[in-house]
Amino acid sequence: MKRSFVTVMALSFTLIFSFVYMKVFVDDQAISTSTSSAIVYYLQVGVFGNEDNARKRIDQLKSDNVEAMYYVKQHMYYVITGISMDLQSKDDLKDVLSNKGYGSYDKQIVITDEVIISSIEQQSYDLLLEVMASK
Repeated sequence: MKRSFVTVMALSFTLIFSFVYMKVFVDDQAISTSTSSAIVYYLQVGVFGNEDNARKRIDQLKSDNVEAMYYVKQHMYYVITGISMDLQSKDDLKDVLSNKGYGSYDKQIVITDEVIISSIEQQSYDLLLEVMASK
């Protein structure tokens, strides 16, 4: 009986603290009412402390016929490539990069803004890079 009382109390406190957490710490504006969302996959192929090194990596990738770009976050330059809403396309590029001697990290971001989703579909990534830099 003592064990079941403790279990019931633990569950009660869990529910109460979950409710309080949602009310206090979750920003209501962060919860999107958009009906459209997309998972955007990409590969991170470098993080650099200065722009020159980021541009050098981009030039190396371009010389190997791989399009790349960077965004800046907290004074660091993140070089990325393979932006796609198709997981297989990103995985295929990861294999190509690996065969050419590049290391990469799988990344993804959920986008709920329909304008950004549309721009990604049109292979325009400026808005996406702004979102990445702000997160």
